[in-house]
Amino acid sequence: LAGSVIHRDMHRGTVTIAARGVGYEVHVVSAALEELTPGGAEAQDAALWIHSVTREDGTSLFGFRQLEERELFRLLLSVPGVGPKSALAV
Repeated sequence: LAGSVIHRDMHRGTVTIAARGVGYEVHVVSAALEELTPGGAEAQDAALWIHSVTREDGTSLFGFRQLEERELFRLLLSVPGVGPKSALAV
C-alpha cells in the first residue's frame, strides 16, 4: 500500500494512509509508528507491505516496512493460539 500518511493514532497503534482518495487504517509495529508521521498538506509518503485479516466483524490491515517483517508475522500466525495483534507485538 503506497500513499500519504494523514493520521497517526499512537494509542491504537495505527496510521491512516490515503491512497487514490481512500483512507486505509493500518496496524503497524511500534518502530513504524514512530517513523510514519502525518504532515497535513505535506503528508509523508509511505509504502507498506500489507497483510489483510478478514473476520465476521470486518477487515483489518497490518502493515510492515520490510517484506521480511511481514513474512515473520505470517509465520507467527501459523502458531496455534497466536492472533494478529499478538504476532504484531512480537
